[in-house]
Formats: sequence, C-alpha cells, structure tokens
Amino acid sequence: MAVATSQVTAAMLEKVDKRLPELYSLSQITKKLVLDRMPANKVSAWTAGNGAVLGFRMPVKQYAGGDLAVASLDNAALPTGSMPTYQYMTIGYSPLFLSFLLPTGAIMATASPDQSIKNVFKDTVDGALKSFGDYEDSLFFTAGDGILATGIGTGSAPSGTNPVYTLEPNFGPQRLALGQLVDVWSNDGVTKRGTSLYVTAIDPVAKTATLSGTVTGPTNADNITVANLPGPLAAGQTRLGLYNYNSATTTGTTNGLSRSTVPELVTPNYNAGSSSLTPAGGLTLSDYIIQRRDETAIGKMIGISHMAQRQAYFVTGDSISEIMQPGGKAQIQNSTDRVPVNLQNESGTFMYAGVKHIISKKANRSRIDWINPDLWKTVELSPLGFFKQPDGKYMFEGRASGGGVTTSTYFSMLSTTNVATLDPGCAGYQSNLTIPAGY
Repeated sequence: MAVATSQVTAAMLEKVDKRLPELYSLSQITKKLVLDRMPANKVSAWTAGNGAVLGFRMPVKQYAGGDLAVASLDNAALPTGSMPTYQYMTIGYSPLFLSFLLPTGAIMATASPDQSIKNVFKDTVDGALKSFGDYEDSLFFTAGDGILATGIGTGSAPSGTNPVYTLEPNFGPQRLALGQLVDVWSNDGVTKRGTSLYVTAIDPVAKTATLSGTVTGPTNADNITVANLPGPLAAGQTRLGLYNYNSATTTGTTNGLSRSTVPELVTPNYNAGSSSLTPAGGLTLSDYIIQRRDETAIGKMIGISHMAQRQAYFVTGDSISEIMQPGGKAQIQNSTDRVPVNLQNESGTFMYAGVKHIISKKANRSRIDWINPDLWKTVELSPLGFFKQPDGKYMFEGRASGGGVTTSTYFSMLSTTNVATLDPGCAGYQSNLTIPAGY
C-alpha cells in the first residue's frame, strides 16, 4: 500500500486566520471635514414651471442700486434713481440608493462564531453606512453629471467584453470603488454603451479600471458613470458636486440662474498654464477673489487638494515653516525630515498662500480649490438611512422576475441629499497645474 500524507487529509482540521483584511479603499476625508459639517435643510418635492423652480430657494443680491451722477444745483433735475436687484437659485433633493442582496444560505452558514469568522449579515449591515460615505465622498468631486472616470482618448479601444479602460490623468480611477455597479457612456454623454457592469480592478498608478460585463462599441474616450442615469449626461443627473460650482464657465446656468445674466456666479480661476504650483499663483488667486468680493472672503477659505499638489508645493520648500507638528510640539526626531509624519496621512493638512488645505485622493490632480464652507448647504427629504416602508420595515424578501419569493434578503440605503453653495463666486481655484511625476 502507498504511503502519502494525502491519505490522512480527510481527518485534518483547517485553520482560518481570524483577521479579515479589506482589499478595498473607503476614503471619507472630505465627507467628514466638509460634507458632514454642512447645515441640512429639509425640503419637499415641490416644483413649479416644469421643474425650473425646485424645493429650496437661494436668493442673491446682484446689485445694490442707486444712480451716481452729476447734477447742477441751479434747479436741475436729479437722477431718476434705481433700486436693488435680487435673483435666486433653486435646488431640489437627489435620490441615491445603495442596495444589498444576501442569499439565505450565506446568512445561515455564517450566523455563529462556530461557523465563520464573520457574521455576513451583521457585517454587511454595519458596513453599509461606511460604504455609502465613500460613494458620497466621490460624488463631491464631480460636476453633478455622474461621471466617475473617463478614458484617456488615445491608444486602442477596450474590448467589448470585460473591458480594461486606460483613464485620463486628472482623476484616473480614484472616484471608482472596487465592486461598484457602473454604466458606460460615450464621451459626449449621449449614448449609453453598457449597463450594469461591475468594477473588478483599479490601478491608481497605471490609471486603469477593469470592468466586468459587456460594452457595445467601446472607445478609448468613454465615460464610466454612476449606474442608471437617465442621460444625456449633464449637471443635475445626480447629486451636485464641487466642480459644478467651482467653475469659470461663463455660459449655462448654476441651479437655474444664468451665469451670463449674473456673471458674479463665475468662480475666480487662475490658470497656471501647465506650470507648477507656486506662491505667486496663490497670491494671484487671492487677489482675484478680493477683486470679485472683498478681503474678508480670504479669511474664511479652506483649500482642497489632491496629494499630488501637496507634493508639488512641499518640494519647493516654501511650506516647510508652516507645517503644523502633531501634539503642538516640535518633534526633534523629525525636525530635519523633509517628510514629517503628519504629512504622510491623507488626513494631514498643509498651508499654502495663507489658506489651510485638506487632502483628498479623489480630488482633481491638476487643480487646487478654495471654498468658504460657511456658504455650503445640503438639502434633503430626510436624513440618510435605510429605505423603509411606512410600517418601518426595511428588510425585504428577495423576488424573482416573475414576482415569486426567493431565498434571499434585500435591503437598501437611501439618501436624498443634494449639495449647494449660496455664492459660487465667493471661492476660487487654480487649474491646469502640472501633475508631479509619479502621480
């Protein structure tokens, strides 16, 4: 008879490590530091004028009024006079769902510590809110059109089955999440080329995204978007974001108010012309904002930057004296370190042009944005929570296409939040900055 270890494996016990590494990123820096601090305003579903006026109105004072003119003091007619002019923007709620479906077998087989290192049902419910926060963080760095990634526009077209997209360098795949449900649209946002694909791999360095599913006639310039958008892609298709408001575009509208009629909505922008971030650029942008509003606006600004521009400014040596050491004390062991420990974290901050900047890996790599957080608001029908029936039920049995009950459990998170700023012109950004090598 043969002698081999395989003859006794039937009696062996399997040992499973109790640790469970998460092979995906759930970054929520901007959500915690900006979004969660915005005042929330509860609105209704009210609209008027075929959707032109939505549930939340934001008035602005465009002109102070009054006519300055010379008049003779010898019985001359005085100027006719004028009055203030007021305009308004409007915004409505924006629904987003994050849905889960768990088979009964998976729930039963992981219900106790004797069966599994993780209770899949409990772990999924507990992680739902964190996952939603990650998606909210990504949507903040959009223009409200649902575009999360865009092909670079050069080279070969991806395959129609399980395509691998090489993405443009400003964002790459950083607004996508592993396992995310997405659609694929043409670059002009008119044609939907693929529905219900899943993100199976992302490479933030090579700037590629691999999708599972089918795309009809893919091109190297396609858009990867939030799933189930009605199209054509435009601002307002889903939750609005930073780049909808911090924009130097002089045409179109912002929340229903014409940017050509009210040019003060246009955000001051310093175009760096494909050059590196410099102190002079920051001073110029500050001056632009002061000329558009006044100097009090600068004191209320915070900056938002990708770590690429933090690196670009840090290597100039100009910010080294402004670095805040953690704990309020200079750390001697790091005093000569060109990369102190507090700059190694995404949650770290840096000072540039007198403005404190927070870091987000989801921000545009080639720009820096300044906003006044006091002017930013959110509107919602109700706070983020489980999708519920009127009786409070939020766990539902699965259903087959014919309507029959399946052996599964379904639940969904629902957000109706939308994001707005009362004054898009009281902000600023630098664009067209050089992206440092390696980013």
